[in-house]
Amino acid sequence: MVKLMTGYEPPIDIFASPRRESAVELVVNRIKNLLLSGQLRPGDRLPTEIEIAKSLSVSRNSVREGMKILEAIGIVEILRGDGTYIRTSMDEGVFEPLLFSLILTRAQPVKMIELREMIEVGVCNLIIKNAEPNDIANIRTEYLKMENKVREGVEDPVLLTKLDIGFHRAMAKATLNPLVERIYNFILEYFEFSIQKTYSSRENRANVLRLHREIIEALESRNLERTVAAIKESITDWINRTEGI
Repeated sequence: MVKLMTGYEPPIDIFASPRRESAVELVVNRIKNLLLSGQLRPGDRLPTEIEIAKSLSVSRNSVREGMKILEAIGIVEILRGDGTYIRTSMDEGVFEPLLFSLILTRAQPVKMIELREMIEVGVCNLIIKNAEPNDIANIRTEYLKMENKVREGVEDPVLLTKLDIGFHRAMAKATLNPLVERIYNFILEYFEFSIQKTYSSRENRANVLRLHREIIEALESRNLERTVAAIKESITDWINRTEGI
């Protein structure tokens, strides 16, 4: 016979149940998991509120609240009198949830700088690898818009930042990778206000123009080493002039 240990009490925590999902969380997470598994795809029409409520054993109000959350973050589109559909694209007006989560992390500036450098070096690598001549020509076009405004003596930092972002968005598009393009674009949005600081003086504006010119010329030559050096110099200059972020 096996003798049982005495005087031992298992910790009470092992009997605790995991945190239960609320009914609304259940709805949201079910849609998320169906999308991740491929059982739902962009453009699919969802069942009615009644059908979803019955399937998940929740109230119609919980389904309605869950759909409002999914609509707010751009996952579904509710067409009154027609139904609810999985979106096929993200509207420009929808706040990027990934950007919001990045803001909430409140990461140290050095970590954000490392993230920007990693993304931009990767973007340049993909441009050199994937871009067609017209894709790089589009980057040159955006650079010329910046150059013209700076040469004209434009001092508006908001306008110049918009053109600067346009240059980098053209870089994002030139990767020919929609996933990378999306991630790079929200990184640019995160740093937009710090980029404005680099246009605070005539000297700064001329230097920013030079740095962007070096980037486009390096990309046009399809020289990765030269491009990475130009990107790193640009980021170092941005750090020095804005104290990071």
